[in-house]
Amino acid sequence: MRIIVIDEDHSLMNLLTKGAGYRLNTKIVLEHFCSPIPALERLRLVCAQVVVVASGPPGVDPVTLIREIKRYCPGTAISVIASVDPIFQCEAAFLAGACGFLTRPISEAEVKIAINSACNGLYTFSALAAQTLMRARMAARTAFTETKRLTEREVKALDLLACFLENKEIADQLKVSIPVLQKVVRSIFHKLGAQNRAAAIWLWKSAA
Repeated sequence: MRIIVIDEDHSLMNLLTKGAGYRLNTKIVLEHFCSPIPALERLRLVCAQVVVVASGPPGVDPVTLIREIKRYCPGTAISVIASVDPIFQCEAAFLAGACGFLTRPISEAEVKIAINSACNGLYTFSALAAQTLMRARMAARTAFTETKRLTEREVKALDLLACFLENKEIADQLKVSIPVLQKVVRSIFHKLGAQNRAAAIWLWKSAA
């Protein structure tokens, strides 16, 4: 497994090689770069399973960097380690393809958990990053609901549709008859401009 660390002040690299760390693991190739440009040049030649980006170097936008990494290695998992100040970039980093976003101060164990999670296709976010993402998603859903003028019942129906439940199960949970549910679903399709359930679910999940 190849791990590339982009870290100007060596703090993350020091954490990863602390004690036994990854330094003694012969199955892991750990490469360190102080700036993004040499790292991107390296990624043109080899693919890494995980790239850890420490945001903060002057003139470096982590979101742009994530997009560039994804251009060269689409399958590479990317974790971002940020200070509290650029936490507003959390949502943008997630949408650009990051699978982890942690905030400093950070421990050796937290960095390694983030890397191991990334290797297994799992997401890792610090509490502050998770709260930021949740607020952003709630705001996006509220705006979407208001823009499309969805009623409270339609919102509940969409949530249940997104769980791929059958009509009877949805009707039971909404405490309505099947004909009433069908009318609600038709209204949802009309408001969202969706031709079918799959399209409506995709639009609803995209909004969140």
